[in-house]
Amino acid sequence: ETAEERDLTLAIRQKQSEIEQARRKWSNRKQRLKGEREEEEDTLRELLEKDKKREYERVEREMNGLRSNFEYQLTAEKKWMDEFKRDSKHRNEWICVFKPAMVARKKPVEDGPVARRIMLDEVVKAKGEVTEDNWVQLDGSGDWALTWHQKHGRLLQQWHGPEQQKFLDLQKKIEERRKIRNQTFVDYRRKKKEIEQWSIPPGPSQEELYEIEDEEGEHLASLLE
Repeated sequence: ETAEERDLTLAIRQKQSEIEQARRKWSNRKQRLKGEREEEEDTLRELLEKDKKREYERVEREMNGLRSNFEYQLTAEKKWMDEFKRDSKHRNEWICVFKPAMVARKKPVEDGPVARRIMLDEVVKAKGEVTEDNWVQLDGSGDWALTWHQKHGRLLQQWHGPEQQKFLDLQKKIEERRKIRNQTFVDYRRKKKEIEQWSIPPGPSQEELYEIEDEEGEHLASLLE
């Protein structure tokens, strides 16, 4: 074996040693990063669960407070309407607000036999209160009329003669308050759902992992040059 061959063998072994050291270095680095990430995830997960619980409880407290307030509002609104109707001289009277006319039926079903037409602005008297599915029975004939239709909207409006505008204003006020209550609870339900979906940030992306591998490959390639 010549001196030149010995030098070449030594250089090859030295290069192999450098490459192996570099590989161990990169392997240790990846293991360290993995361990740090797992430890960080555990800490973040613990903190996240505490934050979620605290925020969820805060939202629940606010909602419970609003429920009490809204229940008070409902009681007040019912009192307003009851007092107005009690003082009204036009009890159980309804005016047709659907153009050009609507129909009264023999039975309280939408496909029931037609009894007669009720023209726009015609006032009819009902026997009692509106049913849960928006029907009123007409006094005298016993026919049925729908006060509100899913497709056509309002058909009959309660009638209070000279006090009609006052009634409409009161009805509008109550309706606006109802919409605010509904929207408030929709917003709070959305907030609770958002809290439930809170999660810790994801680990290194596939692109970041590729970058680490590329950096490792470039370093090893430089050792081979």
